[in-house]
Amino acid sequence: MEKDHVDDLLRRAEGVRTGQPEEGEEAESTLASRARYWALFEQFCGDYGGRGDDGTRLRGLTALPAEPGTLTEFVGYLAHRGYAPATIRLALSAVRARHRLAGETVPDGVQAAAAIRGYQEELLASGWQPKASAPARTRELERLVEACDPATAQGLRDRALVLVGYSVAATRAALARLNIDDVRKVDDRRYEIVVSRGENKAPRHVVVPHWGTPRGGRCRDPLCPLCAVFAWTALLRSGGVDHGPLFRPVDKGGNIAGIRPVAGGHDERISVTAVNLILRRLRRRADLPENITPHSLRAGFAMESIEQGAHERDVRRHGGWVANSTAFNVYTRDLLTAEERSSRTVTRPNPLQRIAERRRALPGERTG
Repeated sequence: MEKDHVDDLLRRAEGVRTGQPEEGEEAESTLASRARYWALFEQFCGDYGGRGDDGTRLRGLTALPAEPGTLTEFVGYLAHRGYAPATIRLALSAVRARHRLAGETVPDGVQAAAAIRGYQEELLASGWQPKASAPARTRELERLVEACDPATAQGLRDRALVLVGYSVAATRAALARLNIDDVRKVDDRRYEIVVSRGENKAPRHVVVPHWGTPRGGRCRDPLCPLCAVFAWTALLRSGGVDHGPLFRPVDKGGNIAGIRPVAGGHDERISVTAVNLILRRLRRRADLPENITPHSLRAGFAMESIEQGAHERDVRRHGGWVANSTAFNVYTRDLLTAEERSSRTVTRPNPLQRIAERRRALPGERTG
C-alpha cells in the first residue's frame, strides 16, 4: 500500500465518529436468542431432569453450575423434540455463555458434542438434509472481493478476512482469533498462517502461496490472500499497531479498534458475530444468494481443492478436518467415487497451490 493512501485513510479515520460498530446490528437479537435458550435449559433442568446411574428419573437438576451429564441429557431432550443439530449447538452455546457471564466453570461439552454428532448421523442416514451453506468457489470470491472498497479501512479489512478465510479454510471463530503475528514469512512466494483451533488443541500451520505472478516483485492477482493481508496490516502498522488481533472492529466513522476508539467501546478483537455480519453485508452488495455465509468459504475451499485434483487427505490436513468429519464428507460426497478417493495420487503437499496455479494459468492480465 502506498504511503499517501495510508495517510489518507488515517485522516479519514480522524473524522467525526458516527453510528455504531458492526456488532451493534445484531447485539440485541443475539442476547434475546441466548436468553431464550437459557430459559429452555432452566425449564428442562427444573421440570424434566435426567436419569441417574440406576435409570431412575431425576428432577430438579442444577442449571447453574451445570454438570457435563446435564448438557448431554439436554441434547437428548432437544433431539426428541425435533430440534436441528445446528439449533442444539446454539442452545449449548447459550448455556456456556451464561456460565461465563456468571463467573462459573463452563461444563465440559465433549459428551454433549458427541451426542449431537450421533444424532446428526442418524438424521443423515434417514435422508434428512441440513440447511447447508452454499460453497463459495473462485467466482463467488471474486464478487465478494469486488464488494469491498479498498479505499476504506473497512474494505481493506473485509477483503483480507474473506480471502484468508477461504485460503486457510477457517471457521468464524478461527478468523476472529487470528493475530498479526500469526502471519509468518516462509520465503518470497509463501507465508505460513497459524490457525488456532481453540483451547487444548494444537494450531494448524497453513502455508499460503501468492496467487498471481509477481511483476517487479509484486503480485497482481486481486484474489491473492497474502496481498490482501499485507494491505490491511500496512494500515494497522501505520497507526502504530504491530501486534495483537489481526481482524479488528471498524466503525462507520472509519475508526479502527486499537488505533482510535471505536464507537461503542468494543474490544480490539473482532467478534464471531461480526464475521457473520461482514459476510452478510458483502453478500448483499454482491447480490449473492442468502446461503453464502462465513462457512461457505470453508466449504468452497474443500470442494474447489478436490475439483482441481488435490488429494482428499491433503485437503483434510490443510483444513483441519478429521478422518470421520461429517461436514467434509457432505462437501465432497458428490465429487469423488470410492475408487477415486483411494487411487488419487498425492502430487502436492498443499492443495491451495493447485488453485493458485490455476489462477495464474487463466488468460488475461490481472491488476490489483
